[in-house]
Amino acid sequence: MPFDIPTFNQNLNQYGTSSANKYDVNIALPPILQSVSGNASFPYVNLFAQMIPFRALSCSTPGGAFLNVETHKLGVGPRIKQPFNIAFADLRMTMLGDSQQIIEKTMMLWMNAVYNFSFDSTNSATFLTNYRSIIASSQITINKYDYDGSIITTYNIMNCVPMVFVAQPLEWENTNSLNKLTASFHYISYSIN
Repeated sequence: MPFDIPTFNQNLNQYGTSSANKYDVNIALPPILQSVSGNASFPYVNLFAQMIPFRALSCSTPGGAFLNVETHKLGVGPRIKQPFNIAFADLRMTMLGDSQQIIEKTMMLWMNAVYNFSFDSTNSATFLTNYRSIIASSQITINKYDYDGSIITTYNIMNCVPMVFVAQPLEWENTNSLNKLTASFHYISYSIN
């Protein structure tokens, strides 16, 4: 059947479209960061959760790929692919930097909590990895909104750990450009409501 413009138009009118720029992101702090939230040495940790919904410039939604093995259904004949597990694509996020470096400091503190690599004159790096139960965020939530501002989809991404926090380029020629912070998170499960 050839492409039919009136049918296409009717389908768009009946089911509408969704916008890629109407969303917010919330990140629950992991237990190890919650434990320092009252510490005067880390005043920025409390402000992180308040800022994030308004700072996520871009974000990917969860997705995955099946791990599979090729086999013969009955031992002979055509080969089929049989899934046996799933690998989730890391959640990628770009955040708008703030003037007090709250997001950058919190993300670096979180990365250092995952694997203690940082040191200064008073603390030495242990180069040890912490248990996932204390370094993983219980949940990252992404809400997608319709054109009227109502939530149409909520992604609940569970047991998230930062895997990458990209170093930021600083350049003299980028006058008045905004600082963007990019991170990726590994997770073990998600649901869509």
